[in-house]
Amino acid sequence: LETANSAGIAATLGNAGGRTFNGGTIRFRNGGAQDFGAPSESLTAITIETAVDGTSVTLNSSATIRSLQIGTGTSFNNGTAALSFSATGSLVNNGSFNRNSGTLNFEGAGTISGSPVTVNNLTINAGQLTLTAVPTIDGIFQINNGNVSAGPIYSANSTLRYNVGYGRFNEWSATGA
Repeated sequence: LETANSAGIAATLGNAGGRTFNGGTIRFRNGGAQDFGAPSESLTAITIETAVDGTSVTLNSSATIRSLQIGTGTSFNNGTAALSFSATGSLVNNGSFNRNSGTLNFEGAGTISGSPVTVNNLTINAGQLTLTAVPTIDGIFQINNGNVSAGPIYSANSTLRYNVGYGRFNEWSATGA
């Protein structure tokens, strides 16, 4: 499958074979589970559209995308891979985001919005990550550069790791610190 603009997937997109996504938007519309490997282009937007019978998409290998929009009644399974969002990337969750053991990386300024999500590992590499839906961290929250607009919720399993020299920002509340 090769696309230069937009591709609507109404059947299962398997993990075997060559697929090149050169920008545009990939829309998953099938009611069954979808597995996909890594889009080769960092400007790809992935939309999981609302489906009566519930579409489910699973990431099976690391990928860099511009945005992920999870529709009502649908789910995204992060698998064990790293899902990276390019600069100004966004995660919009209106369905179900299943973290599994994967990692979310924000390479530049980005946004997490919609319904709150629980993530395993979250990394910020640059810019501000705007949290209009405050995530729960259940693994490692690593700040290599940049900051967050609001403090996330930390589970008992979480670790906050700084790889940049600066003082506390919104990622750790002044109360109880």
